[in-house]
Amino acid sequence: MHPARAMHTYPYRYYLTVIVALVLTSAPVAASGELSHGIIGFPPTRHYSLEEIGDVSRGAKLNFDALGRLGMIADGAYFVLNDNTWTDLIDKQYDSDIPVEIALKNAVTPFYYYGAVGSWGTLELQPNGKLRGKSLRPATFPPWASGTNFVQVLPVKEGVYFAGGSGVVYWDTNTQACHFYEIDNTAIFTIDENPYVFSRERGILALAHDVLSPVITRGTVFLPGEGIEKTTSLDKSRIIVATSYRRLLVFDGSTLSPWTSELDPVLTESISDVQYLGDNEVAVAVRNKGLFILSSGGQLLRSLTSPEYDSINNIAIREPSILWISTNRGIEKVFYKSPVTIVDQRVGIEGSWTNVNSWGEKTVIVANGRLYEGIGTPVVFRRIAGLESRRVEAVATDGPHLRSEEHTSEL
Repeated sequence: MHPARAMHTYPYRYYLTVIVALVLTSAPVAASGELSHGIIGFPPTRHYSLEEIGDVSRGAKLNFDALGRLGMIADGAYFVLNDNTWTDLIDKQYDSDIPVEIALKNAVTPFYYYGAVGSWGTLELQPNGKLRGKSLRPATFPPWASGTNFVQVLPVKEGVYFAGGSGVVYWDTNTQACHFYEIDNTAIFTIDENPYVFSRERGILALAHDVLSPVITRGTVFLPGEGIEKTTSLDKSRIIVATSYRRLLVFDGSTLSPWTSELDPVLTESISDVQYLGDNEVAVAVRNKGLFILSSGGQLLRSLTSPEYDSINNIAIREPSILWISTNRGIEKVFYKSPVTIVDQRVGIEGSWTNVNSWGEKTVIVANGRLYEGIGTPVVFRRIAGLESRRVEAVATDGPHLRSEEHTSEL
């Protein structure tokens, strides 16, 4: 090779993950097989295994405590993350209900509420910093409530809703009384602070004190047996609904319509969660497919489709550009808008780079006989057009020219 042509060639060999850090702005990245845009790369993450957290099983739910710390609800425990240490806040010295869901109601004084099997109540802060359960279940209550697993807790302005498969309980914080609604329920949500519940038999109903009022919806209809499984607020007056029939819909209190997006081709598996991220962006987790970031208009912005994203149970967000996911492997912090892009074996670039080259304003790498160019801001890599089928062992740059053994390209 001529010395002048080799002066911009820098051989490297890595056996671990390679991080290409270009501190620029955000750009679309990678997609799965059905959605492939030819772009590869992953954001930085921080993973906490279940063993590292404590004695917990898979399927944890996520939220944030009164101090803004990540909380994880599983197996009657409520672990919060202090820096790199997980602490269980539930006081287990006393025999009390085992929470299956916990929600924080922010007020002048924050209150924790929990749902459990056959019970519901508050979690009161103790002098030792632990939370102790106090049931709000009255002495007399409908028989259906005793066997209901209250897996949803929804604080509202004047009280709290506790919902399970057989019905809903409303705790009125002003009157200190419970109201009961027997209904086959799959979801409870609010639109513009108005509460709604969904029933497979009766559809969407508006909740009021002691009254369930059917909502006559226009547009799309629910199919027989279809249920609402996940919801997220798109804005003050609209929510996105994920159904048991793998559909994403938008509901504004009166009209139900499809949320059409570039994700439609991969909605062949169940939607395990959907979460509004702010900045007109939405995260959708699809079982056995991955995690997808889309604009509120449905444009695919980023896809994480390696195996660790196949089994997401829950998504949570509090800080801009950072989301948390619960998977069967543990908890992961994803810097989904980070200016750092990770390129490694998950996208087909195994840990051996024979060349890293500067080609004008681009970075070009050779890995496993394939030639990739860095594009976008932050940088992501894709195969160079026209050279996808060509095996390349080494390249060199010469001004605007990129030369391999048998091929020359120009900027």
